[in-house]
Amino acid sequence: MQNEEFDPLETDLDLASLKKELIQPKLTPDQLQSALQRYVEEMSRIDRDQFRKTLHELFARNVYFKDPFNEVRGLADLEQVYAKLFALHPDAVLRFHLHAGSGDTGYVEWHLHYTDQGRPIQRNGVSKLLFDEQGRVRVQMDYWDSGEHYFRRLPVLGSLLDWLASKLGV
Repeated sequence: MQNEEFDPLETDLDLASLKKELIQPKLTPDQLQSALQRYVEEMSRIDRDQFRKTLHELFARNVYFKDPFNEVRGLADLEQVYAKLFALHPDAVLRFHLHAGSGDTGYVEWHLHYTDQGRPIQRNGVSKLLFDEQGRVRVQMDYWDSGEHYFRRLPVLGSLLDWLASKLGV
């Protein structure tokens, strides 16, 4: 999708602006909680038919998104990430359990449910969200265990990872 390296802290902000932003958030605590609640409610309803509309309502035009398999910038590229998700797993559903934040930064704990070859799958993760002054997500960084969900299911690599984990584990 995007082939050049991207550092979200180097875009739209210089060091002085970043320091000011960290000291003086753009959102009040109530605005942050409202933005987080809106994100959780809308993303809980996201589906393959309405995902583009939802993304345009929640995310800034120049959003930066990163997870273990994707690193994209801009709504068009983020749409492609979700298009691929729903093409592979049309029944995908996000469920949120906790959210908290401070300043312009929020964190959400989520579970992604879908079926893969008839088997129910649950992927657990946490997203770090940075909001702009309109309460739209300008940065989303997802953290989840890609090894558990993908690499360990590969015949040769999975066995190797299981063996390695047994040697490194306590």
